[in-house]
Amino acid sequence: MSVKKSNSPCAFLKYLLASALALRIGLFAFSIWQDATRWPDGQLRFTDVDYDVFTDAAKSMVAGRDIYEDRPTYRYSPLIAIILCPGHYVFSRFDLPVSFYPFAYAFGKVIFIACDIICSLLQRNIIAVEHPNHPKSSQTISWLVGIFWLFNPITAAVSVRGNAESVLGVFVLSCLYSLLCNRIILAGLLFGTCIHLKLYPVIYAPAVYLYLCDPTKASIFRLPTLRHWCFGFATLASLLSLTGAGYWAYGWTFLHHAYFYHFTRVDFWHNFAPHFYPIYLFEGVLAINSTNPRDLYDPNLFPYNYMPEWILDAFFQNATLERMYMVFKILIMIPSVVLIIVLSFRYWRKQSFAWFAITFTFVAFNKVSI
Repeated sequence: MSVKKSNSPCAFLKYLLASALALRIGLFAFSIWQDATRWPDGQLRFTDVDYDVFTDAAKSMVAGRDIYEDRPTYRYSPLIAIILCPGHYVFSRFDLPVSFYPFAYAFGKVIFIACDIICSLLQRNIIAVEHPNHPKSSQTISWLVGIFWLFNPITAAVSVRGNAESVLGVFVLSCLYSLLCNRIILAGLLFGTCIHLKLYPVIYAPAVYLYLCDPTKASIFRLPTLRHWCFGFATLASLLSLTGAGYWAYGWTFLHHAYFYHFTRVDFWHNFAPHFYPIYLFEGVLAINSTNPRDLYDPNLFPYNYMPEWILDAFFQNATLERMYMVFKILIMIPSVVLIIVLSFRYWRKQSFAWFAITFTFVAFNKVSI
């Protein structure tokens, strides 16, 4: 009887994983049909346009060409293209007929779906590590992961559409799990890999620093310990080695496309930040080739009808607008930075919640959707 009880949570988890995988396979089959038919208007496709960017980069890499020159819109680490390379390598290496190309094209989606499933397992392990003595059963934890991740239509559709976020999710969650298990060096190596793939995981650094501090010291100005140095050196080792390899292979173009471009990028079309509309207006006014931007506004509207003429003339000069826009973009970063620091100090003992709150804050105040 005891054997059955110990195996039942494992069997239930396998059932959830199998059902979630079946859901994604069904969505994958639907994506093939939808991309072929473009129902109902002949234009709508299921696959994310970024997936074409990934696959084109992988094909260029297999062919030995520069992925950033062949696909200028590829603005990611070469690691993403490397992950997709095996499917295209097999197709080109063995001179298979053209009818096999859909298998090469779909290889990346299979990887992303697998990473999506792995994310759910990591989430379950993280909950179990953070709450080892919680009265709730392992089956309840599996239910929570199943409801909020495995059978979440958003997470299921994202990976099937060919979005690579599940790959980064595996590295981020693996880093958090390793940190909670006190595998400091492994956590540092994974953290450096996360930052290499996308810059934004660096926002977790304050919470990680506080977590690695000696909890017996009450001062908030806590000096680095051996754990900090191990984590920091491991992070730098993986980050510099991966980034150095990318620079060696592709030079300055890699650094610009994968990193520097994202510092200046503004995406107000896919953005739900509170300040998206002022950015939208600034971008619209500055993009219009008009000798007098003030012609775009009704002079009878408040507050223009109460302003002196010389103030309006100075305000609507392009140079003035550009300076104001620059100051505005700097100011809107302040709430995000302050909240990240405050949340790190408030919830550093609960790393998983701290990472969630920090991520939520960063997305809410980010000028670009991540």
